[in-house]
Amino acid sequence: MKVFNLYMLFICLSTYSCQKKQPENIEMLSNKEIKMNVNIIEEILKKQILQGANQYFEEAGVEMPKPQFSEEELRQSMQLTLKAVSTSGYNIVDDKEFTLKVKSIFGRTLDMLSNHEYIYLNLLNICDRNLVKYPDNGIDYNGFYIGKKEKLISPFYYIPELLDYKKEYPNVAKLENKMSTKSEDKDGDIIVIEKWSGISSLENKRSENIQRVISRNKYLFNDSKADFAWLKFNDKIFLENLVKTFGYVKDKDLLAFVLENNYKKQEELEKIIWNQKCGGEIVVNKEVFDLAKNWKKKKDMNF
Repeated sequence: MKVFNLYMLFICLSTYSCQKKQPENIEMLSNKEIKMNVNIIEEILKKQILQGANQYFEEAGVEMPKPQFSEEELRQSMQLTLKAVSTSGYNIVDDKEFTLKVKSIFGRTLDMLSNHEYIYLNLLNICDRNLVKYPDNGIDYNGFYIGKKEKLISPFYYIPELLDYKKEYPNVAKLENKMSTKSEDKDGDIIVIEKWSGISSLENKRSENIQRVISRNKYLFNDSKADFAWLKFNDKIFLENLVKTFGYVKDKDLLAFVLENNYKKQEELEKIIWNQKCGGEIVVNKEVFDLAKNWKKKKDMNF
């Protein structure tokens, strides 16, 4: 009996010892991951600082196209965006609700188990399924990303467009003091590099970027009326794209807002009344007529 009691005491002490050590191991792993993530951000930030905010041909004064960014740059951009959104009271929905909302709003079916982390929503061609890795210029590239792991949507932003890099990464920021603002390309043309620190409106732009992402996600995935109101005054094009480009008409307040702003423009009105899906199917949005029939007579006649 004594042998049995000693054996049980040994088992209990061993179990207690393992339980005491486990949190330390988890914390050490977490710290290691954090350190690794910081190193990655520093390397990406270094690349983006040396690349500059913009580059121009000195002789012609014409802005050069921005180079392709890496998937790791996109990943870190989305992670930083998630961090900013999470501190704003954004409620991250579960996988099921997220996939249902994405399907309902954007018409995209997400495979949450796929190795593809990001989906690009191409506003120039919603049927294009390629992952574009160029920043928006409004002509060749225009769209935003769905992050399956982060469970949010966001455009791509460079790190200086999301955080105060001078404050957060002062050692990396010092590179700007040493870097040249001119270089020569392979054809002998002089390239002028505009530093991030030279953009006087960068701080305001950064705040706008963060607020835009917060409001888009809280409106779409948390049904936030306050953020819908902010978008109406500050991000009207995004709201109009939801209806005109993706054919999302289930939100009556959204549809009413977009319809009120476009019913006198025939070409824009057509985009609201019907949408052609990627399979060729044409869907007429009867919800538009349900709204319009309650308008006053003069407005109804114009419609």
